[in-house]
Amino acid sequence: MTFRKLPFAALFAVFALAPLADAAPLTGRQIVDKVSEYHEAPLEFELQTMMLMTGDKVEETRATRRYALKEGENRWKYLIAFLAPAGVKGVGLLTWSKPGDDDDQWLYLPALGEKLKRIAKGSQKDYFMGTDFTFEDLMFEDKNDFQYTLKSDETLDGQAHYVVETVPANEKIKKESGYSKRVLFVRKDIFFVTRTDYYDRNDRLLKRQTVTDVTKVKGNLWRAQKALMDNVAKKHKTAVVVTQRSFDAGAVPAAAFTHRFILKGDHVR
Repeated sequence: MTFRKLPFAALFAVFALAPLADAAPLTGRQIVDKVSEYHEAPLEFELQTMMLMTGDKVEETRATRRYALKEGENRWKYLIAFLAPAGVKGVGLLTWSKPGDDDDQWLYLPALGEKLKRIAKGSQKDYFMGTDFTFEDLMFEDKNDFQYTLKSDETLDGQAHYVVETVPANEKIKKESGYSKRVLFVRKDIFFVTRTDYYDRNDRLLKRQTVTDVTKVKGNLWRAQKALMDNVAKKHKTAVVVTQRSFDAGAVPAAAFTHRFILKGDHVR
C-alpha cells in the first residue's frame, strides 16, 4: 500500500466530494487533508494480484492479501501477506503507525525461522520483495513531517487536477526519505490522487504511480481497482489489481495485526 506516502495501504481509496462553490482557494495542506479525510474507511480487506514487469513482459505474478485497521486518530495498522507463488508464500509485512514517532514495521520471512525482523530506519529506502515499492512507501504519512505546496493546476485524461508538491519538513525526515520530493495529482471533483511522481535526491524523476478503474463501492466511498508503479530509473514496473474487497469487520480481525497471527500462519490460511 504506504501509505506514509498515501501508500500501498491506501493506494485504492477516496471519497467523493461535491465541488465547493464560491469557497476560498485551498492550500496544498488542505487538499491533502481532504484526500485523507475522505478516503478513509475504518477497516478494509483486499485480495490482490501483483505483477512484476520489465517493460510489458510479466516476470512473476503473485497473490497477496492486505488488511488495514484504524485504531484512534491517525493510528493505523497494516498487514500485507503473500499467498503465492511458493517462493514467497508466507512472507508478511506488518506496520503499526505511531503519530509523532517512528512507525514500527516488521518483515516475516518463513525461511528465517520463528520471528519477525524489525525494519531499521535506514532500510526504509530499500525496495520491498522485488517490487517497485519501498518500505517507506508502505508506511503511514504523518503530515506534520512534510510541507505541501500547491502548484499550477493540470488536466489529466480530461479531468482537472490540483498539483501538490510534497517535501520533507525537517532534516530528520529529509535524511530518512529516499525522495527529494513527491508531486501529487489530485482530481478536483472527488479529491482523489490519480498520479504520484517520485523524485530522487538529485531531483530526477525516479518513478510514477498511477491508479485507474475508479468506482464507487459503498455509499460515497470510491476505490481504484488497479495501480501501476512505473520505476523509470530501473525500467521496471509493479502492477496491482484488486480482485476482492470487503469492509466487513469479520474480514479484518484485530488479531491479524499481531506477531502471533503471522507466526501461526493464519495470515495465509
